[in-house]
Amino acid sequence: MSELQTIRQGRVMRVREMSRGELIGFLRSVECTFPLDFTEEFLCDTSTPQIRHIALAACFHMSGEYVQTA
Repeated sequence: MSELQTIRQGRVMRVREMSRGELIGFLRSVECTFPLDFTEEFLCDTSTPQIRHIALAACFHMSGEYVQTA
């Protein structure tokens, strides 16, 4: 396994192990190149797996591991 794969796997594991509250806290504090501004209503109405998916996407985006499309 390459070093990059090891880093990615570590991020996935950390996000996977976060509780709902930790995920929401992460989304409120993560620094991206664009603002992440979720309303309380959105966070209450969104399932934990969906919040986890958003948090993982934010992790990959902030590290430049996202795919840009035209």
